[in-house]
Amino acid sequence: MIKAQILHILERDGVGCYKFQISGTDAVIYMLALGDNSHLREGLNVRLNFKSSDVIIATSKLQNCSIRNELPCKILKISKGEILSVIHLKFAQFEFESIISSLSCNELNLNEGDSVFAYIKSTCVHISGIDD
Repeated sequence: MIKAQILHILERDGVGCYKFQISGTDAVIYMLALGDNSHLREGLNVRLNFKSSDVIIATSKLQNCSIRNELPCKILKISKGEILSVIHLKFAQFEFESIISSLSCNELNLNEGDSVFAYIKSTCVHISGIDD
């Protein structure tokens, strides 16, 4: 869960694009959502969430891609299984996980303490709570 504030809302034809400022940081995160979200307004404090399986890990910045949400993170812990690995990440004061294949974990040579980039598609981000 990431605490954030809604900075900007653009809605057209039942589709909304939301820009959030992540609390305590200069970082922004975007969310694309369908449906009526008329209860949301700029300046509202919210809690954002996403599935661990929707977090992409890269050891360097991605170039020329459509993913807008990039968070520079530290790897706190790796729980490696035969098939899946859970990568425990920290961005600013927020902690979350990425679930990737153990094959990818090995090929990326990921280790605890490494700096990596976490990418989350804007269609995977959702509001899990409102703090105002």
